[in-house]
Parts: sequence; C-alpha cells; structure tokens
Amino acid sequence: MSTAAFLGLHPSPAVVSSTSELLSYPTFEPEASTSAVASQPRARETLQDRLYIGNLHPSVTEHTLIQVFSKFGKLSNLDFLFHKTGALKGKPRGYAFVEYVSSDDATRALAAAHGKLLHGRKLVVTHAHQAPLELGGAYLPRRAVNEAGRPTTLSLIKSSTAHR
Repeated sequence: MSTAAFLGLHPSPAVVSSTSELLSYPTFEPEASTSAVASQPRARETLQDRLYIGNLHPSVTEHTLIQVFSKFGKLSNLDFLFHKTGALKGKPRGYAFVEYVSSDDATRALAAAHGKLLHGRKLVVTHAHQAPLELGGAYLPRRAVNEAGRPTTLSLIKSSTAHR
C-alpha cells in the first residue's frame, strides 16, 4: 500500500464503489414554526407610550416641552437631544422624545399636538420606534475601520497621537 493511499488521499477503486460514498448532501430539516419566525428579522415595532416630537424651533427648551406635553398626562421620560460635535455643538437638534406613563395619554397628546404651532413652527408628533431588533437595542460604537476593512485616516491619526 502506498503512503498516499494510506493517508486516504487517493482511495483505491476497490474501496470506493461509487461517488455517492464520497459526496455528502445537505439535508433540510424544518424547524419548529416559532423558532423559524423568531430567527427572521422583524420590522420596527411602534412604542405606544413614546412620542417623537419634531420640527422644534431652536428656542424651545426642555421646560417648554414639559409644560406643553404634561397637559395630556403624566410624563415618565423626556429625551431632548443636542448636537455633540461640530459648529452646532450644544445647540438643540430640533427634535425630542416624550414618554408617557400611559399609552392612552400618549395617544391623546399625539392627536392634540400634531400640526399645532409652537414658537411659530408646526409640530410633527408621531409614535417613536424601537431600534432594529437585530441590534437588540444595544448601543454599537462606530468602527475605526472602513467598509474595505482598512483603518480610516482619522483613526490612524488618533492612535498615533494617543501613544505620545
């Protein structure tokens, strides 16, 4: 017996009678319907007690939003967003999120406030949406590598100045 045959690199014709012994085919085993549905990404779900408030004038403050939207029910949370970087750093982004204790209060606020004027601008009020379910609602930091898999110029500059 040769070394190649011993290692199984070249099987002899006497050992293998057909190609079906060498090939394997994948088999399809249907999973339970609940696990198959859970593994597929779902569409974004609507949060009934959380509202998006858009088209806010730059002069609108958190206090103003609390005064306006607390008329419709008890607020549990207010997310008033500001620019973090750039020329507008520290300035309002022009939108906020208001969360109510009850979804009925949120529905009432949505119906009453959408399209109403606040500081000269028509408010855009809609239900807020959850983060995509693929992310699990977790914060994912920006990558220091571009789509091609190479580090970006900015990340290289930052890493070289950090070691000084």
